[in-house]
Amino acid sequence: YTSILHLVETNTDLTLTFTFLRVQFLATHVFPELENPRGYLRARACWSIQMFSIIKYDHEEALGTAVQGLLQCLGDPELPVVMQSATAIKYVAEKRDRDEGSR
Repeated sequence: YTSILHLVETNTDLTLTFTFLRVQFLATHVFPELENPRGYLRARACWSIQMFSIIKYDHEEALGTAVQGLLQCLGDPELPVVMQSATAIKYVAEKRDRDEGSR
């Protein structure tokens, strides 16, 4: 999983160009890690959602799943997970406001 996240870090522009692949990537590799028993991977999943917040969520279901997972992480017992989820929620909300304002 960490290798996949590193791939996203280094190739964000490439990854962000394919809408279907973005949603599939999030659903397959990121969303499940929000419930990983390791706090580090939960925090990295929150970070990944934050990095993907620069994209427009064309699929409302993916956005809902992302926000729901981030909200769950706000109650996490590990502080780094809570901090990263709060930061990610902020980025997702700001991007959503910008997208709705441009309509």
